[in-house]
Amino acid sequence: SMLADIGGAAGLHRASDAFFTHARAHPAVRAYFDAIDGPSMQAGIEDALRAHLEFEPDQVPEALSRAHAALVGKGLSNAEFDALYDIYHEALSDIGVPGGMLYGFLEAFEDLRGALVAKQPA
Repeated sequence: SMLADIGGAAGLHRASDAFFTHARAHPAVRAYFDAIDGPSMQAGIEDALRAHLEFEPDQVPEALSRAHAALVGKGLSNAEFDALYDIYHEALSDIGVPGGMLYGFLEAFEDLRGALVAKQPA
């Protein structure tokens, strides 16, 4: 299975840990992560990635929403969202998620843009 190919639960944890570590260090988004409960966010990320790799697409949006709930209403810009997207890309690439699966997960994350990015004035 794809999950086994990335190292099972340990691989999921490496990906969520890499995401959180990079987000906390990234100048564009680190301020948002100072007060976030890391273990809770990482658990949601791992649930979403597990569902995606096990072909359970109905569970991915809910898990991603739960993982990023602390960012809702914080007023992220499109550039900041793009930084998170890039951090996910790097974290998933690093653990060996194959291209098609990686981009499928990123598409699911992209669906959160409307919930996370502040509305821009017209």
